[in-house]
Amino acid sequence: MPGHSRRAAFVVAMLAASWSAPALAQAGSGLTPDIARAVNLQMRAGRPVDSCGAPVTPRIQRVDLNGDGTDEVFVLIPGTCEGGIAGGYLTLLVRAPGGGWSSNLGFPAGSYRILPRRRGGYPDIEIALPGPCAPVWGWNGQRYHLVRRCPS
Repeated sequence: MPGHSRRAAFVVAMLAASWSAPALAQAGSGLTPDIARAVNLQMRAGRPVDSCGAPVTPRIQRVDLNGDGTDEVFVLIPGTCEGGIAGGYLTLLVRAPGGGWSSNLGFPAGSYRILPRRRGGYPDIEIALPGPCAPVWGWNGQRYHLVRRCPS
């Protein structure tokens, strides 16, 4: 088992290092109360904590994916509580018609990459997972859905 924990730590470190510079946010920067609520983060002693109660520093990237002048928000919550061996839990928040956030994606991931291919005005998103496969998610007109699976 010690070899497995070293390998898991290595994978988590490599995935954390794979984040592009714009995606890395300073501790808590960009984490507003509405974003925290949308990704189910609680605040304790002024710091966000995950569902296991561990303090976390969410990585937040605001980007206008569809060119409408309103930013969508990628939120990666690092840690193994919800992210498992992937090292983090990724959510993409898209503004809903009523002004709140609509949660997209919402699963373990190490990082992501915005691809040039577009569907319905939104770019495809490749998700980095442990191992050689990176599934791709595409916009279906209402939300992101899986468009390229990993082989079984």
